[in-house]
Amino acid sequence: RRGDLAHMRSLARLQRARGDAEGEELVLRMMVHTAEEVHGERHEETLRALVELGQLLASANKLEPAAHMYRRALEVHEQHDGWSDERTLHAALQLAHVCALRGQHDEADALYTHAEL
Repeated sequence: RRGDLAHMRSLARLQRARGDAEGEELVLRMMVHTAEEVHGERHEETLRALVELGQLLASANKLEPAAHMYRRALEVHEQHDGWSDERTLHAALQLAHVCALRGQHDEADALYTHAEL
């Protein structure tokens, strides 16, 4: 099933190239599910899939589910990698951007500030 993730990632890219955002979202959701089953919720492949799905959702203005994906990734990265890790900072900045778009400026400011320290 590990090879499935690489195939799913390729399929998601193909859907994106075709302009099929719904198809890409479906594939990315399947990829998150498969990564969780194969590797567990805290594995780097799962976190990568969460961030990719978050990016797609944010670009489609699906801000609440995008924030949820970024928040999940941030929590794990923060616990395991710390704030000095670029993956933690990336997830925090992505979440901060989505929070700002949602009008959650206090949370966005706190995330931006924490990421800058």
